[in-house]
Amino acid sequence: MPSLWIKSWRGEAGLAKWDQWFLLVYEVSPLLLDYHKQHPVKFKYVTDSGSEEVLVEGFVGYAKARIPTLPVKNISGVDRIVDSWGKPIRYVMSRGDDEMITVGDYSERITFGGGGDASIWENPHGLGIAQQEPQERIYAGEKRSTIVVRMSSRFSQRYQEDHPNERP
Repeated sequence: MPSLWIKSWRGEAGLAKWDQWFLLVYEVSPLLLDYHKQHPVKFKYVTDSGSEEVLVEGFVGYAKARIPTLPVKNISGVDRIVDSWGKPIRYVMSRGDDEMITVGDYSERITFGGGGDASIWENPHGLGIAQQEPQERIYAGEKRSTIVVRMSSRFSQRYQEDHPNERP
């Protein structure tokens, strides 16, 4: 009987971490989009390869000033926003129109939807955040995303090909 309790407790604790991760996504993503509108030159790809990870100069200070409760750790003398597992998050920006985001050796599909009703979907550059490394991805039968980019479908290549006379 005790092993069932421990297994159940770990499952609930794991699920709580995923809930915290998605709250972080919804806090950080709109700030990242706003910061990009103000300072697009501060977003630089980490490598010239296919990875879509970007370094974002000055973003942590900007985000922390707006949401003082953001989880931030000083790592090797640099403040970094950390996920619910205590690992620094990565920032991502789409390089092309493949509707996928790749960071290192893992990828996730961009989540399309939302339209113009929420700032997190008004994302023409495919900006988002990723975990430092993929976590266990299945909890309570649901897949949990380790790279999260949300974008209105009207910014997708497919939509623009189907609607050539519209501009997002």
